[in-house]
Amino acid sequence: MTDLISRKDVMALWQEYHPYIATRAIEFDAKLRQLPSAYPKKGKWIPITDGLLSCSKCGTYALAKNPNRYCRGCGADMRESE
Repeated sequence: MTDLISRKDVMALWQEYHPYIATRAIEFDAKLRQLPSAYPKKGKWIPITDGLLSCSKCGTYALAKNPNRYCRGCGADMRESE
């Protein structure tokens, strides 16, 4: 699906345009379509030392003995593709 956008961006536009939505609907739609997609990032844990991993997207560290499924820094999905 190619229509994913962030809820935060949509709500920011809504706050800006809701008083005028009836008369400015076309302008709202044009700006809404310009928002970046919110596809989930995919990343992987890169070994730094024996006990430390680093996110390939943002560099956030994680412990090698218990890495998270998602990066706590950027939210990237760190699971291997299925």
